[in-house]
This record gives sequence, C-alpha cells and structure tokens, in this order.
Amino acid sequence: MSPAHAPSGPIAAVLWTLAPAAALLFVAGYRMAAARLRRRGDAWPRWRDASFGGGGIVLAWAALGPLPGGPFTRHMALHMLAGMAAALLLVLARPLTLVLRSLPPGRGRRGVVALEHSRPVAVLVFPPVAALLDAGGLWLLSI
Repeated sequence: MSPAHAPSGPIAAVLWTLAPAAALLFVAGYRMAAARLRRRGDAWPRWRDASFGGGGIVLAWAALGPLPGGPFTRHMALHMLAGMAAALLLVLARPLTLVLRSLPPGRGRRGVVALEHSRPVAVLVFPPVAALLDAGGLWLLSI
C-alpha cells in the first residue's frame, strides 16, 4: 500500500489492506464460474471475463499501485479508478447472471434468486438508500 494514498483510520486501514486480495479472489472465482459454463457447452462472452478481470486489476492497482501527481491528484485518481472505472468494468461483466447460469438447478440457484428478489436487497438498491450508503461509506472511511 502506498502511504501517499492510503486512508486514515483503523477501519479504513483494514479494508484497504484486504481490498487487493479480495478483488483478485473474486476475479479467480468469476473465471472458474465462466470456465464451468464453457465446459458445460454454454456460451459466455470472453469480453465479460476481460471486463471483470480488468475491474479487479483496477481495484488492486488503486490500492497498491503508484498513482500520479501530488496528494490531491493521487486522491482523486484513486476515486476515479475505484469508484468509476472499476465499478463500470465489474458491472459490465454481469456477475450475478454468471452466478445464476453456473449454479446447477436446485436449492443454490433458488436461494440466489430469492436473495436477489428479497425485500432487504430491494431496499439496498433503492436509489436514495444507495446514495445514503455511498455517502456513509465515505464518512466511515474518514474515521
């Protein structure tokens, strides 16, 4: 972790330390699920693999890599990488669709669908609540 753009605060430091490993672990899981689909004979676009991999690499780079410029420029580059570029790449890869298609029919798939359609998830993805959580996450990182 580069000290120039590392967050302050104990909670943020722990999250920041785990972020690169978690991002790369999710990329590996995504690749395994896509490979499972392809072995089964189903089509899954390789550009989605590249998109998800790119999003994971961008997150890891934001946490570990050297960023350009002075402190403010580095800070803003971090926000652009993690909050915009990585998020867009990850969403374009459609990970929930991959999970649903790679799970065998049965309890696992039904559980994911039930979770996706559950009231708590509907509340979390409701735009005002999501915006509040986003702002609250920034506040949490500052303590």
